[in-house]
Amino acid sequence: MKGINVMARSKTIVRTALCALLAFSCLSAMAASEGEMTSIEALAWEPFIGPLKIAKLWEDRRKGSFGMLLKLPPGFVAGSHKHVNDYHGVNIQGTWIHIMNGETKALPVGSYVMQPGGQYHDDSCKGPEECIWLIMQDAKSDFISEEK
Repeated sequence: MKGINVMARSKTIVRTALCALLAFSCLSAMAASEGEMTSIEALAWEPFIGPLKIAKLWEDRRKGSFGMLLKLPPGFVAGSHKHVNDYHGVNIQGTWIHIMNGETKALPVGSYVMQPGGQYHDDSCKGPEECIWLIMQDAKSDFISEEK
């Protein structure tokens, strides 16, 4: 049993490290098609929903496959929701609280989330600093609130 737990933890650490590397690579190559590099401080942040802001990294989230950074204020809670398609997320800054399948996890910087489409979940930003998440999806973006 201990061997299985060590192996599972090792795989998780490797996946997290690879996702973090991908996230930081994306920040450095936001406009790769034009041969530019942009620091996170120079990104153009646009208003999104309520207090949320986004910075487009590649493609258009309203049309199809995309990558973006999502900025949330401390204490923000999204509420239970789902997306039609899977998404992949990496925490860049702050503490991401992700609730999936009844399990709540506090995800520090570098943590990875693969959220299956069609599954209700909740997200929030815990702590004194704002959160920034890299969100990647192979389909257009949506947000479907759970009806109470």
